[in-house]
Amino acid sequence: MIKNYHTGSKNGARFTSLAGIYEGDNFISFNFQDDVSTDDAKKHRTPTNGILESYNKAVEKYFSRPIEEKRKIVADILRHRLDDELKHLVDLGIIEV
Repeated sequence: MIKNYHTGSKNGARFTSLAGIYEGDNFISFNFQDDVSTDDAKKHRTPTNGILESYNKAVEKYFSRPIEEKRKIVADILRHRLDDELKHLVDLGIIEV
C-alpha cells in the first residue's frame, strides 16, 4: 500500500473507506447525494430521507451479500483505487511507466 506522500488536502490518506462499490466501471456511491436533478426528487429529498436512501443502498449492494461476494467487491474496489493511485503517481512524475 502506498502511504505518507503528498496528496494535497487528503493528508496522505488513501484506501480508507467504503464509500461505494463498482459495478463494472461505474462507481455506485453510498454517500448522501443532495444534488438531485429532478424537481420531483428535490421535493421529496430531505437530509433524513437521503441518508436512509444511502444506507439502504449500502445494505442492498454490499452488507447483505454473502462473504464471498463481499471479498470480490473489496478486491474490485482495491484494484480500481490502485489503478487510480498509479495514474496519479505517473501524473506527479513520481514513477514512470
